[in-house]
Amino acid sequence: MINAKINSAFNSWLEYIEVIKRTEALMKKVGNRIRLAGVSKSINRWKEYSGKRKWLRRFCTRMIGGTRVKMLAAGLDKWKQGLHNSELEQIELELQSAYSELEGKDEGE
Repeated sequence: MINAKINSAFNSWLEYIEVIKRTEALMKKVGNRIRLAGVSKSINRWKEYSGKRKWLRRFCTRMIGGTRVKMLAAGLDKWKQGLHNSELEQIELELQSAYSELEGKDEGE
């Protein structure tokens, strides 16, 4: 009979300790959540900020990339025009020298 009372008291004490441990763990969890709320907000804000920066970086790359291609194309066109102009100048010089040779031959006769 005494052993049954001691056993019952011991089992109630174990249940009470388990409840206390669960409550402590829960309170610790809640306390950590409250304590780290600022960090959580900072991390969420950093994620939003980094996502926005990533989007802006891609946007600027596309925008500048198109401008860069246009600038390169304009440079290529200018180079082609310069090449064409120098070829025309070369042809004009050859024609002038050939014409002056012809005039020199006509005057010599």
